[in-house]
Amino acid sequence: MFVTDPREDVTETEIKQVMDLIIEKNIFAPNGEDIVSAKEAKIVQTETTEFDLVVA
Repeated sequence: MFVTDPREDVTETEIKQVMDLIIEKNIFAPNGEDIVSAKEAKIVQTETTEFDLVVA
C-alpha cells in the first residue's frame, strides 16, 4: 500500500498505529489474502530538477 504526499511531521508511532488498524479491521485483501502483519514502512523523498533546454 502506498500513501502519497504524507504529512511532513508524521511519526513512527502514528505509522505503526495505522498499520495495526488496517490489519485489525482487515481493510485490504491483496490477491485475495488477508494481511496478517506489518512488514515495513518507508518515506521515500524524490527531488526533481527541471532544465529549460532549447533544442537548436
